[in-house]
Amino acid sequence: MSRYHFLAALFFSLYTCTAVADDAAKAPSLSSVKNGFEVVFSGKMMFEMPFGQNSHQQTFLFSGSGFQKLFQTDSTPFNTYNASSMFLINSSRFTITASKQVNDWTISLVGSYNINQGAGGKGAVKEAYILFDNELFGSLALGNTYGVEDVTTMGAGDVAQGSGAFSGTGFSKFLPETTGVLLYPSVAGYTGTATKVRYISSRIKQGVLKGLQASVSYTPNTMHRGEMSLNTGVSPLREPFAPFDLNSIAWGVNYLTQWNKGSFGLSFVQITAKTQAEKPLLPQDAVNQISIDGTVTQKGSPELTGDELQRFNTNAYQWGGVITLGSISFGIEYMHNGKSHMLKNDYNPIILNEQDEEVSWGIDPGTITFNGSETTFEPKEYVASASGDGQILNMSLGYTGDTYGISVSYLQSSVKTGFLAEGQTKSEKATCQGYILSTQYNAMPGVVPYIELGTFKLNNPDWAYTSTMIPSLTRFDFSGVPGKSNFTNTAIVGVKVQF
Repeated sequence: MSRYHFLAALFFSLYTCTAVADDAAKAPSLSSVKNGFEVVFSGKMMFEMPFGQNSHQQTFLFSGSGFQKLFQTDSTPFNTYNASSMFLINSSRFTITASKQVNDWTISLVGSYNINQGAGGKGAVKEAYILFDNELFGSLALGNTYGVEDVTTMGAGDVAQGSGAFSGTGFSKFLPETTGVLLYPSVAGYTGTATKVRYISSRIKQGVLKGLQASVSYTPNTMHRGEMSLNTGVSPLREPFAPFDLNSIAWGVNYLTQWNKGSFGLSFVQITAKTQAEKPLLPQDAVNQISIDGTVTQKGSPELTGDELQRFNTNAYQWGGVITLGSISFGIEYMHNGKSHMLKNDYNPIILNEQDEEVSWGIDPGTITFNGSETTFEPKEYVASASGDGQILNMSLGYTGDTYGISVSYLQSSVKTGFLAEGQTKSEKATCQGYILSTQYNAMPGVVPYIELGTFKLNNPDWAYTSTMIPSLTRFDFSGVPGKSNFTNTAIVGVKVQF
């Protein structure tokens, strides 16, 4: 989830190329020159302690091995708890940049090692790429690095203080997700640091197009992240519920104008790609009815091969802007993910008994007893045309002073679940609303303590249908899916150390 934001984009070439000599002069112990290359060591560490309380969650525990019997009605819900506090080393990285000037070009070799401790966190080589930079031509990056959806976009994350509010990762690690809705601003098809070619033009300095900049990046496979298995089909290291993209193309334009004590910028990025579904179905008897291009697979037909599990291709865009007046800044970004990565085929299982008589139709979670009360769910079918329309709005208003900063941020995220009951024409939406207050104190150069307060409300009326359908499609025995609604109130105490 980590991002480079607009401010990072402004100083990207200075950091990796032309300003290396200035950095070296300020910190000679961190650099050396050998065979014409100048080497600079830099890094950032974020130590965080989140405190808070999550609401209790309802989850399904499906009995049986390998889902021999699908859509069981004897599932047992139980309470789950997320940690009320934990210690994180969050999005910390160490970078080595070796640069050399060749005529009008600056050639840089960049390597970055990331430490991202927490739930499932681990250390890994985050970036490893070659950068060619020219004042007239622009910059060309080859290797494992961020795409244009990171380094050329503007938005709320550029204004937020502390860890970056919703663009940081501390809150997302602490929150219990509601299936289907994003808890942070992210455009579908996000390429991260997957292997890519990225080009960013120089910003136009004169004429009617002054302030404009264009960019494009090509990513063959979003799962190719250096340390990941190079597999264009299904990666054995991939999460089971993680679709990935092939031949991803991201392009964008941005505009920036600056004046004394102020600036204004806008950006737009679109991503298109061929989306691969998660791990395919294991061979099994077809006890479900699944519509595929007008044909129907029913009980007694050949075994399912995995082709039934398909997702819509990536076609998403984001736009954003930042305006700064003195010490006050406002940032906003909007992302429209449409149907990107949503399940593509209608799904309406027919459950038959041993006499081949219809017992039920649709996805039927049945009656669930939880905390002494019963909830009965009526059957619904998954209708692909009713799903998607994923949208995210993120805003931040901030003040940045010489010694301290403060910001307030808001996030609204939603997506249509695609589940329809008999006679129902519109899908329910899974939603997330969040507010974060961030403060930071510039204690000394390179050391910034901060405190963030966040509150989140998540809702998914169709949670039971998602937790019933997805495991049966992928044949996983357990689905840890939160209940219809949950909330989290969290405080994060942290410190950023940069060198």
